[in-house]
Amino acid sequence: MWDINVDIDFLQIPYQKVLDHLSEKFGITFYVEEKSKEKLYNNVKNMSPKKFEQSLRNQFKEAQQ
Repeated sequence: MWDINVDIDFLQIPYQKVLDHLSEKFGITFYVEEKSKEKLYNNVKNMSPKKFEQSLRNQFKEAQQ
């Protein structure tokens, strides 16, 4: 039987890399709380990491205005 927490952590690796990259680029910390990992994954699983990154960049720019 699979442990859902391990699976979610594994499945989120490409998206976590995007969060880490943008955290470094913008000098802020993008992170996902443990309790929200499954919800985030369910929202982005049909989105490529590149599309996810573009979406976060757009949200960050909007927040800066």
